[in-house]
Amino acid sequence: MILVRTPNGRELFRNAEADGVVKAEAFDTGSIFAIQPFQYYRRTTILPRLWAMKLLMLKTPSYKGFELGKGMREIGLYQSFKAFTGLLVRRKKIKRRALETA
Repeated sequence: MILVRTPNGRELFRNAEADGVVKAEAFDTGSIFAIQPFQYYRRTTILPRLWAMKLLMLKTPSYKGFELGKGMREIGLYQSFKAFTGLLVRRKKIKRRALETA
């Protein structure tokens, strides 16, 4: 998969393709789930995990332009709830483990 981010990159890629240095074919981005299911899950559960982090008053990264709500709608309420509570449970276990070793 080739991802071109800038006009200069696009021009560089097109020149390389014209010179026969690289070969590219069309790719259906809808099939990415079959290729990388875990990445799809991580991407669609970012928003519920961010909410859990905010609830725990942890620093949260910024994801501008990622359409996080769209991903959450794709997986539905049940999977979103699992991701939210999963982060809370993992953080509680980490905290408990740290107290036991102290």
